[in-house]
Amino acid sequence: MAGAAGLVGAEAVQALEWLGLCLAAAGAAWAAWAWWCLRLARTAVRPGARPTVLVEEGPYRLGRHPMYLGIGVAWAGVAILSGSLPAAMAGAVWAGAVARVQVPREEQRLRQVFGGWYSDYAGSVRRWL
Repeated sequence: MAGAAGLVGAEAVQALEWLGLCLAAAGAAWAAWAWWCLRLARTAVRPGARPTVLVEEGPYRLGRHPMYLGIGVAWAGVAILSGSLPAAMAGAVWAGAVARVQVPREEQRLRQVFGGWYSDYAGSVRRWL
């Protein structure tokens, strides 16, 4: 009986590892796609830099902050894959800071730069997904 319990435990660990790997890969790919769309538009990629183009294509059709979303999903995947509670906690703190501090600052800046165009975009596209 102990062998069967150990097998179930091993299968659960393997399933979590796959989940973590899939989340890490999907999150990284999503963030990379968003980065690429900004680069193609020749607008700012670095947080805090002044944007020159409002990108509404690619993942930006589905959510206004796909790079942060992708990074957060990748971070969660790495935390699951590594089984690291400190990594999971650090990711939660990062996500909270991004959502409560960085995103509102960026959205205020985008409204200043693009005015009603950004307001229309923000009214039709969710913040995350």
